[in-house]
Amino acid sequence: MKHRKVYRLRLYSNDAKNFLEIVLPYLRVKTEQAKLAIEFQNRMKNGKLTIPKEEQEYYKNLISSFNLKRKK
Repeated sequence: MKHRKVYRLRLYSNDAKNFLEIVLPYLRVKTEQAKLAIEFQNRMKNGKLTIPKEEQEYYKNLISSFNLKRKK
């Protein structure tokens, strides 16, 4: 049995936002999640978490809800 290599890319803050903006036109499955993540980053100031906790939780739950819908 052959095993495939797995790679993980982790980007944070503006690096993540810039990456998502570049790949957004090519996404087919995660488009809405990427748009929400970009919107979340646009609400931050200089990469600092300035969004109220309630709003952070809203974005987190909304983005996560897409994964739950897909698993069903």
